[in-house]
Amino acid sequence: MSEQSLNPNPIHRFHFQKIPIGIFRLSFDGELLYVNDFLARMLGYESSEEVIGLNKNIFVNLEIPEPETLRKLCENSGLVEITDQKLTTKNDQYICTMISIWINECENEDILFIEGGVQDITEEKRYRDKLNSRTEIMSSISDASESFLEASDLEVSIQKALGKLGIATGSDRAFIFENYWGVSDELRMRLTYDWAQDIESLTEKYDELDLDYHESGFDHWMDHFSQNQIISGHVKDFPENTQKILKRDRVKSLLLAPITVELDWWGFIGIETVYEEKEWDKLEIDAIQVASSVFGAALQRQKMEQELKESKELFRMVADFTLDWEFWVNTKGEFIYSSPSFREITGFSFLYQDQDISIFDKIVHPEDHQKVKADLENQIAYPVAASMEYRIINQSGQTRWLEHVSRPVYSDNGSFLGQRASVRDITKRRNAEISLKEVNDSLNSYVDRLEQMNSSVMLMNEMGVVLQSCVVREDVFAVLSDFLVKLFPEQNGALFMLDDRENNLTKAFEFGQVNQSDEE
Repeated sequence: MSEQSLNPNPIHRFHFQKIPIGIFRLSFDGELLYVNDFLARMLGYESSEEVIGLNKNIFVNLEIPEPETLRKLCENSGLVEITDQKLTTKNDQYICTMISIWINECENEDILFIEGGVQDITEEKRYRDKLNSRTEIMSSISDASESFLEASDLEVSIQKALGKLGIATGSDRAFIFENYWGVSDELRMRLTYDWAQDIESLTEKYDELDLDYHESGFDHWMDHFSQNQIISGHVKDFPENTQKILKRDRVKSLLLAPITVELDWWGFIGIETVYEEKEWDKLEIDAIQVASSVFGAALQRQKMEQELKESKELFRMVADFTLDWEFWVNTKGEFIYSSPSFREITGFSFLYQDQDISIFDKIVHPEDHQKVKADLENQIAYPVAASMEYRIINQSGQTRWLEHVSRPVYSDNGSFLGQRASVRDITKRRNAEISLKEVNDSLNSYVDRLEQMNSSVMLMNEMGVVLQSCVVREDVFAVLSDFLVKLFPEQNGALFMLDDRENNLTKAFEFGQVNQSDEE
């Protein structure tokens, strides 16, 4: 096989050098036979001769099929496309490309070789990877908010959510610190949850990580967090007194956001890198802020559940039910007993000896009235245990959520005596659940917008590919017109070009349905 026979003829070579796309020829043994100047410059060389002269394999792990296999693969579309193929540049870096290959043969000789085109998609892949990373971040927070609503073990859910957030943001550690007041009334922080990947976690490194904000050099953190502001950057740029502890833990970059529970600054959540510095982008900053809200709501729920647990333990010996308002009604619906806490919940007071369950008609929210009335009548008519949640309007006109749990009461001989019920105010818990759901809905909406952006980017990439094959200006205008309709399906417009000689605008093309006034 002669070298001359494997090179493009002068006509082909002329076209290969003029088109704005990389062209190459390979033997089926993997030998690089030809590249055009466009591909050479794409790889950082000055000319195609420089690439061929080096006898260097520019394709990274390219699997070359047998001639017959390639011929069969090309039967339908005439070529085979390979996405995300790496090519080695002159300075031994990599670029990501999409290559199209087809089988060809030398003129006047029965010699087969591979011919192909190369497009540099490095920036497209970088953007695609970034978009995937953003989707993972938002998904991790969305998953966390859902798990907190459903979790029976909140601590396990928080630990898992920290890991997902750390992985999605490309961090080496993620953690949560809780504030508390020391014996000398100094504000301190202590590690409550942490996660690490491929490095020793803070929990593994320290038996207990407990720091004084002031003595540790984190005074400015208190100022930022108390004003609900984030902290981000490279440790080397922080004040010297702050760097000491952070460098001890090999921290390069970190991103922190305050956590608020019941409107009070509770602590903070953070992510950090150890092996290299990281520039935190806007989405990661938004993510840590949303995560702090989600974790704050979860911790508020945990606090409420802990308070409820302690309350149950405290009053277990007084009654089987440890809820706020306790009462007993007979089978006629008349009150046998009602605790004084009825007033604390509703703001109203009444003599239970003179009342029956019609008292609920005066306090239950109109939208819940029919259901509550039917349930109460059923409970006093039949010996069944029951629970329900409903709204009331208290004396101040506020809407409060109540949880109502009842069970049948029997005499010693087994006769049904009525129902004993316990009622507690669950307004905070319901509001926390609603807040978590709103955060989750917002995240889902954000992910939907990202997917729409991805669709537009794919269309623009497709347009770029088609534009590279255009030869004359009219072809370019036609492609632009077609893709503008796809990108802006509900809009219309036109492209005008400035004629320097005539000093006027000339319409090149229009897309959509252009109004007469638009043309003028």
